[in-house]
Amino acid sequence: MISKLVLETREANTCADSSIADLVVQSYSPSGVAHILDFVGGIVATNTQFGTDWQIQSQSFRAWSTAQPFTSPLFRMVANTGVDYRYTVGEDINTPPVPPAGWTLDTIDGVAFAYVYATQACGSVPLMGVSFPAAEDHWYTTNVRERDDFVSAGWVDEGVVAFVLPL
Repeated sequence: MISKLVLETREANTCADSSIADLVVQSYSPSGVAHILDFVGGIVATNTQFGTDWQIQSQSFRAWSTAQPFTSPLFRMVANTGVDYRYTVGEDINTPPVPPAGWTLDTIDGVAFAYVYATQACGSVPLMGVSFPAAEDHWYTTNVRERDDFVSAGWVDEGVVAFVLPL
């Protein structure tokens, strides 16, 4: 189970440089019936190099592609079925989280997918997850109303995953 994160504040001098944060998009694969979060370059490169069919559906938030002071690693996990992705914050880059049963860390040489805040700080907003177990799919949003709409439509609220920079 992904842990619920704590809402805290920080002093301004403990913020990472937001001017170097990159755009994260949410994409959908019709063949895999799955959603994934990635940087634009990651989606384009994967489609080009491996012939996948990820289609960008929305701009989601901003995060860092490399570790920054005061940030925490955001790890991507893939279901052992290979068609569902979920995310969790690790304590540090050297100690990735242990995935729950049925999941594997989706990393290249143990590197996190992105870097975010583990607590609400520096103008960050909650990144919330919902899942639709029957379709083995997850969706992530920073919009409370959007999350509530998914839950009203039968998706399961998975709480706050991390704290990210808004668009």
